[in-house]
Amino acid sequence: TLTTNYYGTMNVTQPFLPLIKDGGKILFVSSTAGTLSSNILDNATRATLLKADLQQGELEQILSNFKQCVEKDKSMKNTAFRASAYGMSKVAMSAYSRIVAAQVKNRNIFVAAYCPGYCNTYMSSGGGNRSSTEGAKGLELLCTEQKTMENTAKFWKVEFGADKTAKLVESSW
Repeated sequence: TLTTNYYGTMNVTQPFLPLIKDGGKILFVSSTAGTLSSNILDNATRATLLKADLQQGELEQILSNFKQCVEKDKSMKNTAFRASAYGMSKVAMSAYSRIVAAQVKNRNIFVAAYCPGYCNTYMSSGGGNRSSTEGAKGLELLCTEQKTMENTAKFWKVEFGADKTAKLVESSW
């Protein structure tokens, strides 16, 4: 899970950064399953991940610690982490989006992490409460709405009103 969701994304993103036009957008699909409060039990680790100047090496050290804890005791008792590889991979995705935002800030490139919600797809074994079209709506809005650099490096989700109108909502991770 970490290999695909974090390392795979990072390994694809880094070579493409020079090709993205100044003023462009980079959107990462993350998940509220990767919130810090759900996955990180240790305040010092949480504080590191929330640093405004978080560095990739710091994130990778946290991921290394997570992997060592899993190897030592899969139950993850008495560790700084909950036992969720998927959740930790999405913590890493959201943190990585903030690292990338800092890397491209001088080029005025907007970067966001986005949660599509629990979609009724193969991945959720058909159990999701949202269609994939509804899940993708937030990505569409992030692509089409004007966002300032004050909105970069944030975590977003989409909410629907009673009239089914979609609206982007900034969320804490």
